Amino acid sequence: MQENKCPLAIRTVFDPVSVICEWSNLKLDDWQDKICRGRDDILAVCGRQVGKSTAAEIAGLASILQNIDSLCIIISITQRQSTKILKDCRRMLLKIPASGRPGIRKNTETQLTLSNGSTIMALPSGTLAGGSGLRGFAPHTTICDEASFIPDAIFHDVISPMHAVTRGRMLVITTPNFSGGWCYDLFCSGTIRVIEVRSDQCPRISKKFLDHQRKTTPKSAYRREYECAWLALGSGVFDVDAISRAFQKIPDNPFRTAEYGGYKSLATTPKKSLRVQ
Repeated sequence: MQENKCPLAIRTVFDPVSVICEWSNLKLDDWQDKICRGRDDILAVCGRQVGKSTAAEIAGLASILQNIDSLCIIISITQRQSTKILKDCRRMLLKIPASGRPGIRKNTETQLTLSNGSTIMALPSGTLAGGSGLRGFAPHTTICDEASFIPDAIFHDVISPMHAVTRGRMLVITTPNFSGGWCYDLFCSGTIRVIEVRSDQCPRISKKFLDHQRKTTPKSAYRREYECAWLALGSGVFDVDAISRAFQKIPDNPFRTAEYGGYKSLATTPKKSLRVQ
């Protein structure tokens, strides 16, 4: 390790991202660094395997290392997904020497509590509208993993109100799904910082692999999984965007795009959106 005169325990509090990366031998891409070190809410729309989960893991772990008595919640549609992220957080934590980090008070499959009073929890959103298992929490950091698959009702009724008092940070990390729903609406809203990273922008993914996937994967699936494309709902005979464009000038059309003084397209990437590439 590179010699540093500042005691590791102090560095862990003031610059936890650098300490985590140093001891886990990780080098972050610029967009990952923005997620890990930022304070603002972020929606990261990414192709497969570009490193979005790694960024979320470091951001979540850094939040509980840097703050006392704080709560970070990881939410995925299944318990398996959220638990996997917590497991990676635990692994990165334990790579930091014990003298340079808080001790561990509680260590279970779904919860990690440190001696500084901070906790990171892994919870499922589930697929039902209730989401009752998520109620009652007031986190300082919330990570929604593969957020476009989390049901609308659970986000609006349960997840979104969590930060009413804490005014915590929301990290929404996802591969695009179909256009429509709360995550796509957030993407189009212009109210959150958007980071888009296609798979071909990731230096760890080879062009050879992507060429193979492009030839062997249905076009719509390839665009969604690797090119950050939000696709039209369903698989009907007619393209949703084509229908929308044909009726743009009708005054009472509820799906008018921003160009015509209304909503953005149902299926294409919005032209005006805050993003980092």
